[in-house]
Amino acid sequence: YLAFSLLGTACVGVASYLAGRALLRDAVLARLETTSRQKETDIALWLEERLRDLRFLSTQAASELSGASGPSGPSGSGAAADQSERARVERMARLLRNFTTTQPDVQEVLLLSPEGGRVLASTEEAHVGDYRSMYNYYAQGRHGPAVQSVYPSPESRRPIFTVSMPVAGHDGKLQAVLAVHLDLEPINRIIRARAGVDETGETYMVDGCNVMVAG
Repeated sequence: YLAFSLLGTACVGVASYLAGRALLRDAVLARLETTSRQKETDIALWLEERLRDLRFLSTQAASELSGASGPSGPSGSGAAADQSERARVERMARLLRNFTTTQPDVQEVLLLSPEGGRVLASTEEAHVGDYRSMYNYYAQGRHGPAVQSVYPSPESRRPIFTVSMPVAGHDGKLQAVLAVHLDLEPINRIIRARAGVDETGETYMVDGCNVMVAG
C-alpha cells in the first residue's frame, strides 16, 4: 500500500508539474505576444506620423517646383536660366532644412530628380549631385508612399530607415521624389519600454537576417 501510495502521489505530482509548466509557458507567450503587438502598434503610429509629415513636405515641394517651372525665355537667356535653377535649388534646400529643424527624428532629407535619381537638394550638401537610382526607396517612391525596411546605409554603414514619396505637379506629372532617412532612436525607445517584460526582461528587434536593429 505504501508503494502504491507513493507511486500515485509521484504520478499526480509529475502531472501537476507538467500541466503547471505548460500553463505558465502559455501565459508567458500570451503576454509576450500582447507586448509585441503593442510595440508593433506604437511603431506603426510613429511611422504614420512621419508619413503624414512627409506628405505635407511633398505638398510644399510641389508648390515650390510648380511655381518655379515655366518657360525659360528666348534663346540667349541661358545664364538667366542657370541662375533661376540655382535659386530654385537653394529654395528647396532651405525648405528641406527648415523641415528638418522641426523633426528631431529625421537624419537627412533628399529631393531626387524624377529621372535618374539625381540628388537635386539635400540637408547634407555633400550628397548633392549624387545618384540614388539603384535604391529601393527611389524606385518605389516614384509610384507612391513607400517604406523601406531597416537596412545598412552604404554611406554611414549604420542601420537606417527610409520613407519616400513622389512629388507631383498640378497635372499629376512626377516632378521629383522625396526621401527621408529616419533616426532609429524612437524605435529604440519603443523596444526598450519595460511594459510587459517586468524588470528583468529584455526585448530585441532584428531584421529578416537576424541582424540587430534595436533592443
